[in-house]
Amino acid sequence: EQLIYKQFAVAFTNLGHAYYEKGNALVQRDKESAAQSFAKAIQSLKTAKQNTRFFPNLQYDEAVHDTYYYTALSYHKLYLLTRKSQILNDANLAWREYFDFFPKKLEGNSTYEQSREAAQKYWNQIKDMM
Repeated sequence: EQLIYKQFAVAFTNLGHAYYEKGNALVQRDKESAAQSFAKAIQSLKTAKQNTRFFPNLQYDEAVHDTYYYTALSYHKLYLLTRKSQILNDANLAWREYFDFFPKKLEGNSTYEQSREAAQKYWNQIKDMM
């Protein structure tokens, strides 16, 4: 039974990532659909975030990273589309959480360090808008 929950929890991270990618692909040609995809990504990733205890041990740190990273990115892109102040605040909080929860095990891993550097640029962009 626990295995089912673990797979279920990570499925929400993967689903959120997929919605983010879909939204990102739509930004230039269909802003409304892109915004809807980012909102769906946020909902899926929130569910994943509430269930991180069920993430498989083997890839726990990577799953946590992706959950927080794509949550923050989705809020960020949604804000750029909508310019709503509440979403700006949510994006700022999401980036702060990303850095607060960045797994120690992934420090020094070039793939995740690149994500972290990009995240810092995005967060600086958000902070400049506040």
